[in-house]
Amino acid sequence: HQKHTQTLAIGNVPEELDQMQTDFQHYKAFLSQKWTAPLNHNALIPKDKPYLTAANFSVPSALFWQLQGFDERLTDAEDFDLAMRASEAHLSIYFLSKAVAWHEDLVTCKSYIRRLRQYRKAHQALKTIKPQLYAQFNHVEPSAVQGWKKHVYLFFAQSFWIKLTDGEKLLFLPKKIRYRFYDLLTTALGVYFVDKEI
Repeated sequence: HQKHTQTLAIGNVPEELDQMQTDFQHYKAFLSQKWTAPLNHNALIPKDKPYLTAANFSVPSALFWQLQGFDERLTDAEDFDLAMRASEAHLSIYFLSKAVAWHEDLVTCKSYIRRLRQYRKAHQALKTIKPQLYAQFNHVEPSAVQGWKKHVYLFFAQSFWIKLTDGEKLLFLPKKIRYRFYDLLTTALGVYFVDKEI
């Protein structure tokens, strides 16, 4: 920030693999690596797809208050809101891969789905509060699911799949298939069928 005062920076927030205890926790750690893999060290976050994680970011205090800080009306999406406002103000956000904050989060499939639902609810609130701003950066808005895809997700939107996952009953499947299964399950119940009881 001494060289680039009008910038924000975010760091890496990986899980410690040797702390992971279940197959689903290893899957979640894999997801974190997958999300940040395309970003090289000191990579510039695309302005049309702003991203910021409150768990590990840096911004000069003057710039933070220039952006009016976090919106206290929001809960889970306040960091994304700040990222949108920074992009709208033509400020750069950089990803610093070597700025690491280890994330100790021993999730279960059930708790992860609950988090996805909270995240979706928070984004709906953000969309309601700031519809014009949100419309500019709607890359996080899930696309509507229809036809045969809807039936596939509906098949996976069952609570017994969560019990099988958290009970480690699917370990007989190859890792690639298990991880694809977890993708479908968490997307089905965490994004598309959020009113289904889990």
